[in-house]
Amino acid sequence: MKVLFVLNDPPYGTERCYNALRLAVALQKSRPDGTILLSRRVGI
Repeated sequence: MKVLFVLNDPPYGTERCYNALRLAVALQKSRPDGTILLSRRVGI
């Protein structure tokens, strides 16, 4: 299983980035054979 998280939120002020990271860790623990990529979208 391959999962890509694209985080389009500021790193501070909300907990969405933190929650996405927690979800990625939980998925990795449940399916250690999978690949999880985290990407943060940076505005110009």
